[in-house]
Amino acid sequence: MKKCMHVLIGLTAALLFAAAMSSCKGAVSQTDAAASADTSAQDKAAVAKAKAKLEIGYRSGDSKESVTQRLTLPQTVDGCPGITVTWESSEPKAVASDGTVTRSHADKKVTLTATLKKNAEADKKAFTVTVLKTNAAVQEAEKAKEKLEISYVSGDSKDAVTQDLTLPATVSGFTDVSITWKSDKPETVKDDGTVIRPALDTTVTLTATLEKNGEKTKKTFTVTVKGIAAEWIEEKLKNAGVQPLVISGTAAEVTLSGSEEVTWTSNQPAVIDVQGKHTGTCAVTKPTGTASVSVILTATVTKAGLKKEKSFTVVVYPENSILDIDKLLTAIALPSETETDIPLPKTIDGIAETSITWQSDKADVLSIIDTSDGKVTGKITRKEQDETVGLTATLSYKGAERQKTFTVTVRRDYDKAAVKNAFEKLGIGYTSGNSESSVTENLELPETIAGVSITWKSDKPETVKDDGTVIRPVEADIQVTLTATLTKGQVTKQKVFTVTVLHDQDKLDVKTAYNKLEIGYETGDKSDKVTQNLTLPKTVAEAAGVSITWKSDKPETVKDDGTVIRPAETDIQVTLTATLTKGKAAEQKAFTVTVLHDQDKLDVKTAYNKLEIGYETGDSKDAVRHKLTLSKTVAEAAGVSITWKSNKPETVKDDGTVIRPAEADIQVTLTATLTKGQATKQKTFTVTVLRDQDIADLESALEKVKIGYKYQGDNEHWVTGDLILPDKVDGFTGVAVTWESNNTDIIKNDGKVTRPDLNTKVTLTATLKKNKAEIKKPFTVKVIGFAKEQVEDALSAATVTPLVIQKSPYQITLSGSSEPTLSALLTWTSSHPAVIDVKGKPSGTYPVTPPAEKTIVTLTAKAEKTGIAKEKNFTVTVFPENSNPSLDEWFDAAIPKEVTTDIDLPANYDGTSATAITWTSGNEQAIRIEESPHKAVIMRELRDVPVTLTAKLTYNSQAIEKPISITVKRLTRMENSFTNGNGHFISDIIDFTDNEITITKEIQDGNTGETKKSGARFSYTDLEVSNKRFKAKRTHLLSNNGTWVAIGSAEHRQVLGAQQEEGVPYRKFEKLFNRPRITLRDFDGLFSRPQESEQKLFDIMHEWHPLSVSSYTAFKKLSETEQTGVLKKWIDGVRKEQALADSLPETASWEDIFRKALDDWFNQEKQKASPKIYEYKIRGSNGSYRFDACTFYEKEKKWFEHGHYAGGDNGKEIWFENHGLKFSYDKKLYLGKLNSDGTQFTGTGKKADGSSESITVTITDNQDGTITIQVNGDTHTLKFQGIWL
Repeated sequence: MKKCMHVLIGLTAALLFAAAMSSCKGAVSQTDAAASADTSAQDKAAVAKAKAKLEIGYRSGDSKESVTQRLTLPQTVDGCPGITVTWESSEPKAVASDGTVTRSHADKKVTLTATLKKNAEADKKAFTVTVLKTNAAVQEAEKAKEKLEISYVSGDSKDAVTQDLTLPATVSGFTDVSITWKSDKPETVKDDGTVIRPALDTTVTLTATLEKNGEKTKKTFTVTVKGIAAEWIEEKLKNAGVQPLVISGTAAEVTLSGSEEVTWTSNQPAVIDVQGKHTGTCAVTKPTGTASVSVILTATVTKAGLKKEKSFTVVVYPENSILDIDKLLTAIALPSETETDIPLPKTIDGIAETSITWQSDKADVLSIIDTSDGKVTGKITRKEQDETVGLTATLSYKGAERQKTFTVTVRRDYDKAAVKNAFEKLGIGYTSGNSESSVTENLELPETIAGVSITWKSDKPETVKDDGTVIRPVEADIQVTLTATLTKGQVTKQKVFTVTVLHDQDKLDVKTAYNKLEIGYETGDKSDKVTQNLTLPKTVAEAAGVSITWKSDKPETVKDDGTVIRPAETDIQVTLTATLTKGKAAEQKAFTVTVLHDQDKLDVKTAYNKLEIGYETGDSKDAVRHKLTLSKTVAEAAGVSITWKSNKPETVKDDGTVIRPAEADIQVTLTATLTKGQATKQKTFTVTVLRDQDIADLESALEKVKIGYKYQGDNEHWVTGDLILPDKVDGFTGVAVTWESNNTDIIKNDGKVTRPDLNTKVTLTATLKKNKAEIKKPFTVKVIGFAKEQVEDALSAATVTPLVIQKSPYQITLSGSSEPTLSALLTWTSSHPAVIDVKGKPSGTYPVTPPAEKTIVTLTAKAEKTGIAKEKNFTVTVFPENSNPSLDEWFDAAIPKEVTTDIDLPANYDGTSATAITWTSGNEQAIRIEESPHKAVIMRELRDVPVTLTAKLTYNSQAIEKPISITVKRLTRMENSFTNGNGHFISDIIDFTDNEITITKEIQDGNTGETKKSGARFSYTDLEVSNKRFKAKRTHLLSNNGTWVAIGSAEHRQVLGAQQEEGVPYRKFEKLFNRPRITLRDFDGLFSRPQESEQKLFDIMHEWHPLSVSSYTAFKKLSETEQTGVLKKWIDGVRKEQALADSLPETASWEDIFRKALDDWFNQEKQKASPKIYEYKIRGSNGSYRFDACTFYEKEKKWFEHGHYAGGDNGKEIWFENHGLKFSYDKKLYLGKLNSDGTQFTGTGKKADGSSESITVTITDNQDGTITIQVNGDTHTLKFQGIWL
């Protein structure tokens, strides 16, 4: 009862505890559930976000529609922590789950499904991609790869190689797939399959690379080359032996057989000691007692670290002991495995009365044979696999018998095994869609499998050849038996396959088309009489889908499309071969036609043979001076017309007119085209036209004809005065020059100039004559119009006095130029016409209406002519009558507080000399006073400059000095534009801020109108206005498209590259050099303005780098091929010279030079960007200023730390740059180095012939911005050259 109570109490307590825990757990679960719901929602949102961002990565050139390479399948998503991604492929053979792509013979669509997961939340996203098929070349290589095998000599296999391997260079049926081999152990197996057997077994990997049309695939083979050590050891152990194996009676020795390489050990040396023995006899110490002793003698052979043993058991009986048959039985020993017959003992050596008989449990594998010499042999028959045989020996001795069974493994015949294996694996290869019952394509018949050679025999070679080639029958399906014979060594086996080859409908259709096909002839023509084009059908109605192509054996008579070109002299027989094709079925059919000859062609041929050029007396084809006679007909060939074409009409026109050249004899090719009916033929003639000395003189004279200008500063782009037009040329007797203007209203034929209102271009044509020779040359000049000049002159002469009106007389004087025509250009307007009315009034004095209160009136003078207009403002302050302004008020009205341009200063206070004012400036650098007329001349600076002007005058009978504060406002912009000597309009703009200077330049080409921009921006600090210095560094460069780029940036390098491409002809030289033929004219525009004469181009090039021909005349006498050679040699010489200048090898290409030049320029530009101290100058006045800034010489620096020095005399151009590492002397560049103190330079340069020469320069620093150098015995002074901003 007490025990039950304990159990009940315990159970009740457990239930109460469980209930309490359940209650607690319920309360906690509600809280956890809320938290879990929040977490789940967050995870779901994270998965959705990752799903939206997840994308597959493609290799370069691939996309979802075109996959050829491995895909990147992310396992995480950037920006989405905690998300894992796993992938599944619908076609894992095409795209594996890790993104590996395997292309096949057909395009394949693959769906890749990504599972995105975070904690318990998951979602999927599918991507569909298309894996493109491999191209035909890849497919062929892959098929060849499947068939590729290594061939082994008989007895060898991949696991046991002893002799050279056969590594195929091609695969049968795929001869256009090349194969190369690579061994990973060429010291054992070379790349050509040669085997060098090592000491120990060695595994070698051979890799075959199969290639077709650049597409490659690889296949690896692993083989084991058997080491020679094991065989050697086996051979040595094979000859090791012990006799006898039983020692009894009086016998007391054993004989060891073998060789010196065999060492022996004994497990009981006290009985048989073999220490140090290799062969020979060893004494036996017999045991005492009655028991025999079994002694194990072990033969050991070691080579190359490989060791093998062979043991022999010798039973030794005590003296006079009775032999034990059981012990005798142990003396019988057999090998555990064998590949050869086994000799079986008939007795136990040395023991009389013993006999042994043998029995095999597998006589078909190992049979017992009694040989003729009385011995017993275990004859083996090796099978396709290892066989275990039980050999039972029955020992008889003195009436007793004992048996012992030995287990011997007869090793398999490797050739049989290989043949069996190949037999089981052998099958026919069918193309996609084919099978043994449905063959339409060639069969793949393997020729080897793992070293087993296979030959094939077809019972119907007309349908399937022995190599697997299929010739489909035309009308019915055919069954074919293919017999494969597998051979390795002496082992052979056959396997038979039966296939059904389907008949070929395409062949049937081709055969139908063949029978129906005929050539179509025009009316009147037939096969033996063809005069017109033939109709060669491309299809036959009764054989749909059969296409036909044609080939003529004489396309010069009948083209492949049937076009007939009739022969000129005799009829011609032509064979036309039609190739009929449908699918892979093809057949050829030949037709023979006879094309009749064409009489028109015969006539043309006759004319061709008779035609010749007619020459004037004394002329010939090699010496033409006069007009040629170019016949239009030939008498012997009626109806044949002839037209002529000259390849150089500037020398010989098409009608035979000759224009003799000036510089050199010229060869001209004249082509005659002879025509009759449809027959035509061309004949060419080459003639040499001799040069004309008069024209040569005129062309030489033309180089010297130039227009002269009466006014200094005038040029072809700026003409303001008469021209000087020469009527003769100095040094050229008999040459007369006349001129003709295309606008005689502006320039007369004698050069008299009448300037128009607007700029106008006029062409003057110079005509040079000598005897009958005449040449012309146009010159275009720009005559500058008067209008702009007159407008500016009229405006500069306009004045207004007085500028302050404070009492009677209330009047104002407007004045213009003393020249009436200029004054007539002026018109005046007033901002307050009620006070001062000047509308329509010319120069003169006009009344002023006093205002009720002080009024500031702006009077505007406008000068205008021919659409060109300009204005100038004057400020006039008018006080009311009797207002009597104070002196301060008067000066406030008369003098502005801030100025940017020159200002007129009042000469007196009230218009009388009694109140005359004299002016002085407290800063003459900022404001300079000019007395007549009274004017403050302003010079602006980079900062505002306060200036005090002092006016001295007599006022109310008192001498007064009145200080007036004026601020000269800083410069914020300078603009300057002009036309240069090349006719280009140039606009320079400089903008200033407190810390930046921006320089912008625009150049408008005067000929093309093309505008190019350039510019630089500098940051500057440490401005010293008084010393005119600041520190600046270049920060940006302006590209031609108007974009500012930072110095040293990638964009900066691109801008420099574009500028160099345009301005430096390196790449243009390279293109010229690679052309088969070039002329001087090809260099036009590379050095200066286009349209230079050839003579000028030759001189420019010869001055830059010597040409191999010394004169232009000699150059022109060369053939076109020789001229090309001279010009290419010049280009190559320039390249070598430039390479030397850039410290590059002489073999450097133009691209190398271009890149080096760009690198140097880029680095120089970055170096220029380092801060430097500049001295600046501001020149000009009254709104027109020029700004220059340049680094200055610093005496405390060494001369070579400044960078650049230049100078020279006696016509020599000399300079040092790159801190003394580059030296140029007399147009030759030397690269070298300075000694430590900069007093000596040694360098190397190249002569014109390409050989090297060295130079030494002694340098003295004069510490005044100059250096004195001594070189080649001469002394020169070079000056410091600062760097301009």
